[in-house]
This record gives sequence, structure tokens and C-alpha cells, in this order.
Amino acid sequence: MRVDITTSEGLATIGGCAALFAGINWTIAHSGTGLTAYLSSSAVLAVAGGIAVFAGARALGTGRKDAGRLLLAIFVGLACGEAYNFYMTAKTSVASQEEATAPMREKMRKHDDAVARLREIEAATPSTMRLTAARQALADAKVGGESQRVRDAQKALDTAQLAADEEAKDGCRTVCKQKQAEVAKARTGLAVAIAAAAQDRRTDLVNAEREVTAAIAEADTKHEAKVNAAKADVEASPLPPSPTSLSDRTGLPAWGLDLFEALLKSFGLNIMAATLIAYGAQRPDGGKDDVQSDFPASAAERPELPRFFRPDGPKGQGKRGPDRPKRPGPSGGLSKEDAFKDLVQRLADGETIPSDSKLASDWNRPKQTVHEWMKGWRKIGVVPAPVQVGRCKQTALAE
Repeated sequence: MRVDITTSEGLATIGGCAALFAGINWTIAHSGTGLTAYLSSSAVLAVAGGIAVFAGARALGTGRKDAGRLLLAIFVGLACGEAYNFYMTAKTSVASQEEATAPMREKMRKHDDAVARLREIEAATPSTMRLTAARQALADAKVGGESQRVRDAQKALDTAQLAADEEAKDGCRTVCKQKQAEVAKARTGLAVAIAAAAQDRRTDLVNAEREVTAAIAEADTKHEAKVNAAKADVEASPLPPSPTSLSDRTGLPAWGLDLFEALLKSFGLNIMAATLIAYGAQRPDGGKDDVQSDFPASAAERPELPRFFRPDGPKGQGKRGPDRPKRPGPSGGLSKEDAFKDLVQRLADGETIPSDSKLASDWNRPKQTVHEWMKGWRKIGVVPAPVQVGRCKQTALAE
């Protein structure tokens, strides 16, 4: 089998396959958990899509001129497949990023809740049930009001005065004087009651003010304890790194950056892989089927091959086949690549190369140059070692 593949083309094919495999593996690994992800239907779809991309890229790389419409259909299919892959990559990438940033988002939520709670407590006025009751008692003490003792004394005075006035209608006799004495006594009792009520009011005001002061101190202490506890909660929930740091710094929306990342990931892997595979599929001969065959000839078929490539003349087989380059004119010789192709073709035809001088003459190149070429080709094993025949070293394929 003759294979015209250069090192760059081989490396391009290997690199493209590696990039394609990496993209498929990433998509499958982020579509599930563990080995189950590789056994899902989406994994089968991803692998089938990768194989289709490889086959389509190889087909495009061959560049067969007789399959233009077919290549166009393959290109459209690859474009549609890449669009679908971009959608799946974006979906998987966003889901993966959401899962990866979920712990940071939860920590950020706890931190924000702790900060909001701290600000709410700091803005609130210290207050307790005791403080509320003490302020109400102080207000009642300031308003005051008649005590029961004053009301009783006033009632007794009114009754005595009414009785004295009734007795005074018939003249002030002994009974009248007694009633007047009772009125005087009631007035004295009312004055004493009023004085006692005033003293009680002052005492209530002092006690109420003391209670308010103590209640305020207690409320402040409890409020400070709440503030310290809220600060401890904030310190226990520090602000984590932002899950969208790039978006925060650039001002671009996070969803746009996620979409751009998926675009680069999808196109950077798959398009690059398809391009490398297509480049690796190119053939130096322009895709001519009569130069390279994917089916090597058997040992029994090899003796028959020369007659298909070298026309027979009246004296038997000619010396030069139809695909062998003719000897160039004096303007210049064969290039190293063309010379190598000619040498391989001669050996494939079963021809024996008598010496390097013969090749130098045929290729119109200096003998030293041809000698260095042959030495290099023998060193890498693409040309067999020469065999000493008489005074010359001949080169031919082993029988």
C-alpha cells in the first residue's frame, strides 16, 4: 500500500481526533454523574455526532471534484450539527457553572441576610415590654386625677353641707351648730385628703421616672446584645468570591459571557478538530485514485502491476511508465519530493536502480545531492539498503 501522507498531515489528523474526543468527553461528563453519564442516550448521540464530524471532515478534506453536491450536503450537515452542538454545549456549560457556583451563591445569600438583619437591628429603637409599661405609668402619673380618698372626703363634705343648710332654714339652733361643726370637720378631712393625694402623686412620678430609667437601661443592654449577636452572624458568614467576577468587573451581562464561553468552547474544539481532520485527509496528488489505493496488492498480484503502469512496446516493456516524470531539461532538475515519488514508483515497478549516478542523470541533479537524498531516505527506512553487485551498489526491493 502506498500512502502519501506527510508528517504535518498525520499530526493534524491526530490533533483533530484528540480535540474531537476532548469535546465529546467534556459534553458527556457534564451531562450526568459518574459512569451513568457514559451510558445515557445523550452520550450515544454525542459519540455518533463525533464520528459523523470525523467522517464529514475527511470527506471534505479529500476534495473530490466529482462529488461537489455531496460535499455541499456534507458541509451543510456539519454546520447543522455544529449549531446543535453549540446549543448543547451552552446548555451543559450553563448548568455546570450553576452547579459549581451554587455553594458560593448560598454563602452570599446568608451573608446578605445577616447584613440586612444587622442593619434592621441597628436602625430599630431599643424597646421592651417593661419600658413600654413604665412609660405608660409615667404618663398616667403626670396626668394625675382624684384619688378615692379625695372623692370620699368631698362626698362627706357635700353631705354635711347639705344637712347644715337644711337645719339653717328654721334658724340656727343647737342642731344647726352641730351640723356646721360637721361641715368644718369635713372641710378639714378634704384638705388632708387633697394634701395626701398630692404627696402620693409626687411619689408616683418619682417612682415612674425611676422605672423608666431602669427600663431604658435594660432595653439598651438587650439591644446592644442583639447588635453584637447580629455582628457575630455577619462575621460567621463572610462575603464569598463573586460567582460572576468577570461580569462584575467588565459590566457585561453574565448570561452573555456564558454564551460567549460556550461559543468558544464549541467552535474552538469542534471546528478546529474538523479543520485539522480535513487537512489531514488532503492528498498531495490532488485526490487521483490511480496513485493511491486503500487496498494493498497481494504477493501474487505484484508481478502483474507493472503492465498496468508501463505500456508494452514492440520490444517488450518500455523503460518509462506513463506516470513517471520525464527527465527535465537543462533549466533545472527534479525537486526532492518529485525525485522521491519517482524513486518509489521505480521500486514499485520492480526496477533495479544501478547506482546513484544513474538517478542523478535521470533527475538532472548533482550526484552529491542525489547521494545525500538516498542516504537520508535509507536512514529513515523508506528506501532499502544498496546491494553490492560487482563494482556498483544497486538498489531494489527485496523479492
